Amino acid sequence: SLFFTGLLLLTLVSFSDDVRPQHVAVRLFTHLAAMVLAFYQVSLFDWPLWLLAFSFIVSVGALSAFNFMDGINGITGVYALVSLATFYIINNRVTHFVDNSLLATFGMSVLIFLFFNFRKKAMCFAGDVGSITIAYIQIFLLLELVVTTGNLWWVLLFLVYGIDTIATILMRLGQRENIFRAHRKHLYQILANEKSWDHRVVTIEAIGVPQVLINTVVVFSYLSNTFWGIVIVVFLYLMGYILARKRYALVSW
Repeated sequence: SLFFTGLLLLTLVSFSDDVRPQHVAVRLFTHLAAMVLAFYQVSLFDWPLWLLAFSFIVSVGALSAFNFMDGINGITGVYALVSLATFYIINNRVTHFVDNSLLATFGMSVLIFLFFNFRKKAMCFAGDVGSITIAYIQIFLLLELVVTTGNLWWVLLFLVYGIDTIATILMRLGQRENIFRAHRKHLYQILANEKSWDHRVVTIEAIGVPQVLINTVVVFSYLSNTFWGIVIVVFLYLMGYILARKRYALVSW
C-alpha cells in the first residue's frame, strides 16, 4: 500500500541518517514524500485546500517533533504504546477504522523496544529510524480515524506532546532562537536533564499518565456525544502545563 511505501522510504533514509548524517534537504524531501503517500492512502485530498495544507504542515512537523523524544528513556515507546492501546480500544469499542492485526503488530514491536529502552540505563535507543517511523505510524492511524469518523477531536489523543511542542517553539521564537537547531527546552527534557528527575518518572508522570487520562475523556465524550468533558480536561491540562513550566523551567508567561 501507499502507507507501507512511505514507511519503507522513511525507514531507509532515517537509518542512513543514523549511520551517516544526511543533508537536511534529503530528510525533508523524504518526510514530504512519505506524508503525501499517507494522505493519498486515507483519501485526504478530498478535504478543503486550507484544511489539507494545515494538516500537511502539522503532520510533517510532527515527524520531526517526535524525533526529539528519543533522548528520554522510555518516552518514545510509552507514548506510542498509549496511543496504540487507545486506537485498539477505539477500533473495537467505538468504530472500526483499521485492521486489528496491524495495531497488534505495532504494539508488540513497541513492547519489545521498551524492554530494552525503559530502564534506568537504557540498552538501546530508537534513533531516527525508530522515532520517525513510530511517529509516521501514529500519524497515519490518526488520519485514518479522523477520516473514518469525520471528527477532528481525535487530534487530542496527542495533546500532551502537542502542547509541549507548540509551547516550546513559541518560547524559542520569542527568544529569537533558530527553531531548527537541536535543543533541550521541552519541559520533559528540562525535568530529566536540568532537574535530574529519573527518566522513567518523567515518562510516566509527565507524559504517559496525563495522556491516558485525556484519551479516556476523549473516548467517553465521543461515545456520549458531549464535549464538555473535553473542554474541561483540555483547560485543566493547559493550566497544569503552564504552572509546571513556571515552576520547573523558570519561564515567565
